[in-house]
Amino acid sequence: MSYRALFTDLDGTLLNARSEISPANKAAIADAFAAGKQVVLCSGRSWRSLDYFERALDMLKPERYGVAFQGGVVYESLSKRVLFSQKMEYEMALEIAKTLDGYGAAPLLYTDTRLTARRKTVNTEMYSRHANLPVEYIQSFDEIKDGIQKIIVEGECDELTEIAEKITPRFSGRCNIFFSASDLIEFTHIDVHKGHGMRFLAHRLGIDMKEIIAVGDQGNDIEMLREAGLGVAVANATQGAPEAADIVLEESNDKDAVSKVIREWLLK
Repeated sequence: MSYRALFTDLDGTLLNARSEISPANKAAIADAFAAGKQVVLCSGRSWRSLDYFERALDMLKPERYGVAFQGGVVYESLSKRVLFSQKMEYEMALEIAKTLDGYGAAPLLYTDTRLTARRKTVNTEMYSRHANLPVEYIQSFDEIKDGIQKIIVEGECDELTEIAEKITPRFSGRCNIFFSASDLIEFTHIDVHKGHGMRFLAHRLGIDMKEIIAVGDQGNDIEMLREAGLGVAVANATQGAPEAADIVLEESNDKDAVSKVIREWLLK
């Protein structure tokens, strides 16, 4: 099978444990572009956060694209023109945020351009540094007037599991609830996932799903791993990603896994 595109998750997949892109991964992506292949970052991060990595990978050029907010936004990397956007239902998003707040959590709410929270905590500040985005602290969630892309809560795995068990019965079937890392739970529109964003962009570019390789490591990557022609889980993958993939690598995100995928399958 000849593959035309690679959709790769960022954290835990393309990035190593220090949130860096290794020289081997960077070189492999450059070679893929030189060979006329498409490489797309497909992440839960906002497009503002992805911009830093797109610059590092020389992706800010025409006909290069990104998938942000777990598939909730598809955009052109250079112009940042949005090609697709699916926000959460506004009233429900506020209900989720207030419910989480009532459980003692400190939810962070993403709009297109802002990251907002009601309470400043160690976890909100830690996430802000990780995402390279400042948090705007407000008195009430009702102050948010823009559309809400997603809601996240960062914390200890056991605490988040307990919160998920409490909140899931109330919102199941109304939104997507999933762990994107062991310390991060997310809420998105019911129809939003990375597989949907990947499918939208593939259709727009005239690429058959069978011609796509997807690489990931967490539960939020499951749909794109299943829907791609070749789904690849890195060695450190968890949360159902290995079971959803066609191949589980011996290489982890700290061992240039994406470079292996590009050279072994995309460029051959």
